[in-house]
Amino acid sequence: MGHNKINMRTNDFENLLHKYHQGKCTTEEKALVETFYLNHDFSTKKLQEDELNLAGNRVFDKINESTKIKKSSALSLSARITTIAAAIIILLGVGTLIFTNHEKLPYAYSNDVPPGTDKAILTLTNGKKINLSEAKDGSLTKQSGIELTKASDGTLIYKVDSSNKNFDVLAYNTITTPKGGQYKIVLSDGTKVWLNAASSLSYNASLYERGGARRIKMSGEAYFEVTKNKKHPFIVITDRQEVKVLGTHFNISAYNDERSIKTTLVEGSVHISPLPLKAGGSPDLSIKGVTIKPNQEAILSPGGIQVHEVNADEAVAWKNNEFTFATENLESIMRKIARWYDVDIIYASKQVGNKPFSGTISKFEKVSQVLCLLEVTGEVKFKIEGRRITVMD
Repeated sequence: MGHNKINMRTNDFENLLHKYHQGKCTTEEKALVETFYLNHDFSTKKLQEDELNLAGNRVFDKINESTKIKKSSALSLSARITTIAAAIIILLGVGTLIFTNHEKLPYAYSNDVPPGTDKAILTLTNGKKINLSEAKDGSLTKQSGIELTKASDGTLIYKVDSSNKNFDVLAYNTITTPKGGQYKIVLSDGTKVWLNAASSLSYNASLYERGGARRIKMSGEAYFEVTKNKKHPFIVITDRQEVKVLGTHFNISAYNDERSIKTTLVEGSVHISPLPLKAGGSPDLSIKGVTIKPNQEAILSPGGIQVHEVNADEAVAWKNNEFTFATENLESIMRKIARWYDVDIIYASKQVGNKPFSGTISKFEKVSQVLCLLEVTGEVKFKIEGRRITVMD
């Protein structure tokens, strides 16, 4: 029985590819073919049987696992392909398969919204504000032996004047991204930070403070690649936790509109301590912290800290310009969309926000394309009005 299904899938793919090359595919059929090619590396367009078998198995396994669609040989080829396309688009992570040929958007998406861009405001210790998206490349300012430079790719870089060791410990800077903005910073010790939308970092321009610690305060979401320095620990403080590292790669999501704070480790080791701290800044040892390992995520909620095994790449996908979600409810997904596209979200019913989705979608598509990829699952519908998105069953 299983062997017959594999043969049937192989024939389906062969027939579909023949239609594709003749230009006779529907939108859904084109989406399936293009998704398949984007997820496999082929030197020719002629696919071998084992490759077709593997693809067929993967598609049907994903559909069965996440959409509960039964594998029925009674379905027509057209119905099977439409079902496969609807599932594979959202499950295997293609962001630009629908409307890529300048097809007319549905009326519900006639008011489209562009994606976010690299933009942020830097506030210096004297109160001066620099709009980084408008500032010219090159040197921006100097502070106590620290030169701030905007690189050609837009990155904000802190460069240390090695001849000046008298850093002003009060030269605090704050970089803030709005909704629809993100930014990359290279701190004075070489640590790289990617700041997500609606987020902020506050730090000393020299990074080092009295006592030798490298200390940063943050809100929102940021990904850190910390330069290793055993003598000077790197500490990230949010309103509810403190993360201490020596040199590592990790992500912190600490938005005020989220119930929990998530710290995800890519490599190295980090220690997480819940706040508040005792007077004087020492940790309250009655509240137990945790140390996590690569591909673990610590979730701090009002009930304490829980540690889970995760795919760390999914947690940091936003840094690589993707929305990635694994069995994540729609309300959580829409909060991410709201921050990146600077839109308001309205729900026609409370139940629709609880529906789970899994997938990967490019952040650099217009919001209509992201919504269409969710809508093609048949589980949800959207309407765009200005900068307001209505979510419907």
